[in-house]
Amino acid sequence: ELYNYLNDGALSPCICDTSYMLLIDTRDRELYEKCHILLARSSKTLFTELQSYSLYGITTGINLENALNGFAFVIVYGNYVGNNNLQESKEYKLIRELESYGVEPYLLAAGFEAFYTEFPFLCTDKQFYQLEDYKRIQIYPSIILPKQLYLGKGDQATNKKIMEDLKITHIVNITQEHKSAFPESIEYLTLQLDDVPQTQLINFFEKTTKFLSDAIDGGGCVMVHCNMGVSRSSSVTLAYLIKSKRWTLGEAYSFIKERRSCVRPNRGFLKQLATWEEMILGKRFTDPDDLWF
Repeated sequence: ELYNYLNDGALSPCICDTSYMLLIDTRDRELYEKCHILLARSSKTLFTELQSYSLYGITTGINLENALNGFAFVIVYGNYVGNNNLQESKEYKLIRELESYGVEPYLLAAGFEAFYTEFPFLCTDKQFYQLEDYKRIQIYPSIILPKQLYLGKGDQATNKKIMEDLKITHIVNITQEHKSAFPESIEYLTLQLDDVPQTQLINFFEKTTKFLSDAIDGGGCVMVHCNMGVSRSSSVTLAYLIKSKRWTLGEAYSFIKERRSCVRPNRGFLKQLATWEEMILGKRFTDPDDLWF
């Protein structure tokens, strides 16, 4: 979940909003300085930094409770924390302290090493104090199915480092705007379709679903993208989940929305997905208007 929190947003990455997330590293300071998760702050200097850096929009002497509650997410991590040692851990003690300020923090129980093993490209030895530093951070596609299916933007699909970091083997490109950049190493399915309600995307659901199923069942890793990763690509991904998982449109939509909050198929695509749901499941379970509003 932390990966998707760090990479959420379409028109503007969420992490460029400095009140979006406070990520706290409880490990020893020297370990933190050697390498930490992107944007994390050391718990050893956290409260001082909160009141010292204008990046957070917090002035010296402000009520600390208000400062901490200004973040949408507060996430604590350190070493692995299991059920047996939870209450004695530094992470748990910090969580209790944060709770005393009215904060409801999350705990990354798997710890730094587990995150680093999966996502070394989201770890760094750098600290970010200027908004311009935030704007230079590379945003990655959203994980829909770990190591199998990603959903993202066109400019991400043409970034070689992202493709290599995520080990992408197949791409569904649903744009007029972006070329299929790496045909020598990635297998493509390209649909040059517009993001307008009149586009009959449903006519391609069988083709896109088969491409995704064949790639994933064969051990591949797929990225589905349109221009912004909001409408066309999310619709194709929903169609795949409805057929492969036998989920209703409502279930598939909730599943994707939890992993990429900016998804929003246009109204025409939602109606087509409701028709697809009925074709696959034999009954219509979802009113597309319930998802649109």
